[in-house]
This record gives sequence, structure tokens and C-alpha cells, in this order.
Amino acid sequence: MTKIRMLLPQTIEIDVERSLGAISFHSDPLRGDEVEVAERYQLLTTAIARQKTVATDYFTASRGTTTHRKIDPYHLRFADGAWYCIGYCHARREIRIFALDRMTGLFLTDDSFQVPADFSMEDYLAGSWSIERGERRRVVIEFDSYQAPYIVGKRWHPSQVLEELPDGNLRMTLNIGGSGEIMRWVMSMGSHAWIVEPEEIRKRIGEELDRAGMRYQAGLSSGPAICPGASRLAQ
Repeated sequence: MTKIRMLLPQTIEIDVERSLGAISFHSDPLRGDEVEVAERYQLLTTAIARQKTVATDYFTASRGTTTHRKIDPYHLRFADGAWYCIGYCHARREIRIFALDRMTGLFLTDDSFQVPADFSMEDYLAGSWSIERGERRRVVIEFDSYQAPYIVGKRWHPSQVLEELPDGNLRMTLNIGGSGEIMRWVMSMGSHAWIVEPEEIRKRIGEELDRAGMRYQAGLSSGPAICPGASRLAQ
């Protein structure tokens, strides 16, 4: 409501109670147990304020393993329905990103830390689509004429460059790190969007769509699996 007031001229007054009934917001459901995540969030905000190192057992989903970590928490960020802690990992000796819902046994230690003077959250996540990091590279995506108006109406990433094509399609060029988030975003639009380059991501999406097509076709017939659009992406 404070942000809404800031957008209005000072001469306009709004009844907060009445306005609340006419305004709603949508956000992704919180990932993880709500109470547990809230408790970890509270402890980490305390650690950040006091500049105290925390210790936790952390589950790494990609490897399916749990390891003990000591972390100097610098920042908390909410992205895609999940809370993340960005801080220095003593085990990896570098700044890493940790999901709060994958932490167990989290507690404050007596060790103190200082955030490096040259650390910037904006710079750290500059190449990310949302939260995923990686080596930055050029990514080119095309959207058909059906999807193009939706894409044009929003600034999706600071590095984006849009180009209208003669056939009514739209081309987006990005410079981002990581591939998982951009792959999921493109696939969420089905046949209306496809990766042009790099070839490695284009091929991975084609293979993923082939597998998805096989699962759908398995319930329809015993014949060969065909996934519309997959061959186009994989070419």
C-alpha cells in the first residue's frame, strides 16, 4: 500500500481498508515448509545484522547429497517461490547460493565476518535470469507472431535486445549465465518460442521435448512417439 501511495499524486487520498478489498497480488507458492523456512529466514537475518557465521547441513539437489557447511550470509533473496541465502561458503571458498528449504540444523556460531567492500548483489547476479549463475554467453530466442506482443510488453532482462523480423516473429538476444532457467522459460511457451543459439541449449531442449512427447504418446498409442515441434528445435 505504501508503494501504491507513492505512485499517486499527493492530492489523492485512498481508504486503505476499502482499497485492500479491490486489490490483490499473485506470487508463486512458497517452496518448503512455511514455518521452517520462516525460522531459517529469521535466524539468517539476525546473522546478517550481527555479521555472524552460520553452520548448517545442506542438501544439494543436483547430487542428492547432504554436507555440513559454514556460511557467512551476505544477502537474502526471494525468487520463483523460494528464499535463497547468498554468502561465502567456507567449504567451497567462494560466494555461493543456498536455498533455505534445503537447510537443516541451522544455527549461529560465535565466528564473525565482514562483507567484502567490493561485493555487490547487482554485479553478482547481473548475468542471471532469476537466481541461477554461470558463465555468461550469448543466447538468441525467437518468438512467433502469437507470442511476440506478450514479449514486447515487458523488460525481461537488462541485457535483452529485441528485433522484429519480416515474418512477424520476434528475436531476443541476451547475454546471460546458466541455462536451466532460460530453458524452462522457453519451454513454458511451447511451440511459440524456440532457442536459435547456442546449439548446445537448443539440442538439450529438443531432447527434453522428445522425451516429453514419448510420455504423452505412450498413453495414446503403441506406435512411434512423435513430439510436435521437437524436430524443429533440434535441427
